[in-house]
Amino acid sequence: MINPTWPSPELEAIVPSDTVEYSKPLRQIYVGIGGDVTVVDQKDNVILFSDVPYGFYITPIYIKQVKAT
Repeated sequence: MINPTWPSPELEAIVPSDTVEYSKPLRQIYVGIGGDVTVVDQKDNVILFSDVPYGFYITPIYIKQVKAT
């Protein structure tokens, strides 16, 4: 298993969706536009990060979905 504190071997554009899950979990996300960010982890827990500032990283967490709403 990859250590969640290691740098990511690749980058991927994140498109928020309420229905589509990522094919492999994301270990961190960069927030390019500030605001609320809702994610779903590998155990289907829905987590709301409130008032996330622009330029912030949400890490370390295994994320399978970034919600659009």
